Amino acid sequence: MSVFTRWRFIVCLSLVLSGPAVAVACLWDVDTLRMEQSRFPSVLELITGKFCGIP
Repeated sequence: MSVFTRWRFIVCLSLVLSGPAVAVACLWDVDTLRMEQSRFPSVLELITGKFCGIP
């Protein structure tokens, strides 16, 4: 196995193994926004950049 093939295998393996962690982080973020919206209704608008009443 050449160095390039071994390097490519390691990179591909790390990408495949990190995929589920990224997906869980995205799901966690949706839950966080929902929780913040229930506790502080106007915070979701601030987080997403929707500002009402800016002159």
